Amino acid sequence: MILRAYLLAIALLCVSKIGAAEPPSQLRSPNGEYTIRILDQKLPGADPDFSVSIAVYHGGKLLSQFPTIGFLTAAHWSPDGRFVAVNNRRGTYGDYFWVFHLRDGRALKQPSDASPLPGQPMYSSEALLTRVRAKFPEYGQAAYYKFGAHAERWTDANELEIAAVVTFTHIDNDLVRIFDTYAISEDGLRLIRTHMTKERQGA
Repeated sequence: MILRAYLLAIALLCVSKIGAAEPPSQLRSPNGEYTIRILDQKLPGADPDFSVSIAVYHGGKLLSQFPTIGFLTAAHWSPDGRFVAVNNRRGTYGDYFWVFHLRDGRALKQPSDASPLPGQPMYSSEALLTRVRAKFPEYGQAAYYKFGAHAERWTDANELEIAAVVTFTHIDNDLVRIFDTYAISEDGLRLIRTHMTKERQGA
């Protein structure tokens, strides 16, 4: 818990040092009907580290609200207007994305879901590293790494593309990119395609 707060502080410090604009407190849908907001409000019963909350609004009506940390970076609205994938930066590395159903604000995917639906891989450090090692067994148990996962875009076919990166800082600066494509339904995310590549940082 302390580690998450420390990582968040580092991320915020990095933003301020490079002179970047303040992260948005809200992101609106293209039609202006829906808004994703970070609220300076700790929800009752939330983990002590989750000092703010992420909320989905339809007009002025609150549809849903969940505990989180960090700040908003992007919202990707589905072509059919039913879903939104939101990137919520929560530290210097980690699982950053949510998927909300806009009808009721229900979270179909939360960062680091403990119990994902069948066909919905987790984006925890252990889950990603297991997938990488299955394809590239040269990355052994002792490999040091960082990882990140975020929503990239929606396709015209209303499929959601997720990008994840696993970095091995002491193995010749290697990194592995994972590209997952999901079909989205009322029940959640269903993985339909995946692709993985190994690269050299800066190449």
